[in-house]
Amino acid sequence: MPAFLQAANLTYESLLELLQVAWVQGGLNITITGIDDTCMTSQQALSPSPLDAGFLDRAHRFLRLWIATAYKMWELDLLLGAPAVANGTLDQNALAAFLAFRQLQDATSLAVDQQLAFYQDMDTNTHRDPDGSTTTSLYSRIYLNPTTTWIAPDPDLVSLPTGA
Repeated sequence: MPAFLQAANLTYESLLELLQVAWVQGGLNITITGIDDTCMTSQQALSPSPLDAGFLDRAHRFLRLWIATAYKMWELDLLLGAPAVANGTLDQNALAAFLAFRQLQDATSLAVDQQLAFYQDMDTNTHRDPDGSTTTSLYSRIYLNPTTTWIAPDPDLVSLPTGA
């Protein structure tokens, strides 16, 4: 794993973020094995081994896009999966759609998940931020926020604490 971190120029935290990107995973469920109390990355590995060529290709293209943009990894993952933006691909059309989305985002000053809610179902998942913290889903921020629900709490919304 140290070779992968060095070749990709990633920190361990960034690798943990990358492994949560559904587009990069492509359904393969690549995980870190050998995690123990010593936290020695030299004793850890990415599995299943050897790594799939498709995974490595998607990771490489994703990381290049991530470095070239100001988006967080989870935001790029949402955009790549959004039918109105990239529709699961990273090609010339997707890059043009990224540009159009970014221009609209600059005009509206909305966050990625807020703007995507105009085009698709609202994001209900939590995500890993670069500092290792977990974000709160847009659904939870709007519909489960105690400052907006204290007047007349909706019992149906309360039963969905994670927004899922």
